[in-house]
Amino acid sequence: MLFEKIGAFSETLRRGEDMEFFLRADRQGAKIVTAPDAIIYHVVPEDRMTPEVLLSAATRGGAVRAEVELSVLGVRTPLLFASLRIARLMIWTLPQLVAQKIVDAGSSRLLGTRCAARFSLSYCNTVRQRVLSHRPQ
Repeated sequence: MLFEKIGAFSETLRRGEDMEFFLRADRQGAKIVTAPDAIIYHVVPEDRMTPEVLLSAATRGGAVRAEVELSVLGVRTPLLFASLRIARLMIWTLPQLVAQKIVDAGSSRLLGTRCAARFSLSYCNTVRQRVLSHRPQ
């Protein structure tokens, strides 16, 4: 059984425990499948759908993702992922932000792109901080 092989969900994490579990499972060779027809209802109160809350959640999400990947995968893979995220920011996301501002693409589309940028920046900053904190002086 998988839980006996890799352990249960982490009880020490406040966020990202499912991601951490599946990363550990994948590293142990578990077959991960999806259910594309599954429907999940997640009721979100209106006061948690403001731009400020969504941008904050994107920032937290990027940091959590980086922390989980650093703890499970070590430094090298998240460092590579951070490099790819920076490249995507420079090549795609930032030009999209500028274009959306120029053509007034609509607030929800612009907010989505801003959230993607915040997620990536937070991920990269978390990886950078970890790398710098473990670098010999």
